[in-house]
Amino acid sequence: FGILILSSTFEGLDQRLIEAAEVCGASRWRTFFHVILPLVMPGILAAIIFTFTTSYNEFTLTIMTYGPHTVTLPVKTYLVIGDGYWEVASAISSILLIPSLIVLIVILRSLKPEKIVGGFKGI
Repeated sequence: FGILILSSTFEGLDQRLIEAAEVCGASRWRTFFHVILPLVMPGILAAIIFTFTTSYNEFTLTIMTYGPHTVTLPVKTYLVIGDGYWEVASAISSILLIPSLIVLIVILRSLKPEKIVGGFKGI
């Protein structure tokens, strides 16, 4: 869901501000760091907070509900990273990512673009 927040943030960016910076002689890097990044920073922070909170709640809920002896994939990923086995952690993360991507693709195909970004269709 962080991707939806970020995509709507970047789509809502006023292109005239970027063009104005380029007309005034700003390089692409200067335009990015002084125009684009400050404008999209609230969306980036919202996506980070939302994603972190969701992940943290899932991990905490699993530990509290099932106890330390039950090991789910998110908990196993955490334990494997702590042991330094990055290859195994990457494989587990990929396994966890596949169902989420499938659900996201199905949802995005069923929704209209104006509903995704929360906008209204013009009259």
